[in-house]
Amino acid sequence: MRICVYCASSASCDPRYHQAARALGTLLATAQCTVVYGGGGVGSMGALA
Repeated sequence: MRICVYCASSASCDPRYHQAARALGTLLATAQCTVVYGGGGVGSMGALA
């Protein structure tokens, strides 16, 4: 399954958003889902990846 996630690329967001994005990324990977996102490597986007 492919899932699209929209999130921030800013590193200045509240760290709780980065933690939540990382947890979501782990959950989706465990479920063998493919994440479609903006491709950034910083901020919540990077944490998700």
